[in-house]
Amino acid sequence: MNKPPRSPAIQTLGFEPTVHRVAQTNQWNSAIACIASVVNKTIDEVRLVAAKQSKRPANGRWSVTGKLIPELFDHYDWWAASRYRTANAVSDLPDLALILLSKKPDHFALFHRQKFEDGKLPVCYLINPAHVPVDQQYVLDVDAIIPCQYLSICLMEEYMKDFW
Repeated sequence: MNKPPRSPAIQTLGFEPTVHRVAQTNQWNSAIACIASVVNKTIDEVRLVAAKQSKRPANGRWSVTGKLIPELFDHYDWWAASRYRTANAVSDLPDLALILLSKKPDHFALFHRQKFEDGKLPVCYLINPAHVPVDQQYVLDVDAIIPCQYLSICLMEEYMKDFW
């Protein structure tokens, strides 16, 4: 019996991640690709919303500004921190974060701390939306990016529970 091939994520990480990678389509839209991964939409859908919110051409050469990132997450009922924070250790990072890897051009990756219900310890990994080899799309060596600048991400419902 033929088994379907394992996904690159399973081969690299050893488990099925709950957040799936969306590849960026040009050097300016890594943030859009990361947002698409979180909100489970296509990059084209998120790019169109970003273009509309920022009043830019849908297929133009522009990157998402820091101000637009929270607005995009808000559009999909997610919350993102409104300013960058610094993590000096992996333990400083929230369970889901948008990591700024470089500024010229803006290159983002998505950090995720996946928790398991069967008692296994959580696993931290990065999702790189860039055009990189399959074995570099999901990265377990999170310490390599520390210290880093990040935006915390969570569902709006989860964020608001602290206020009620």
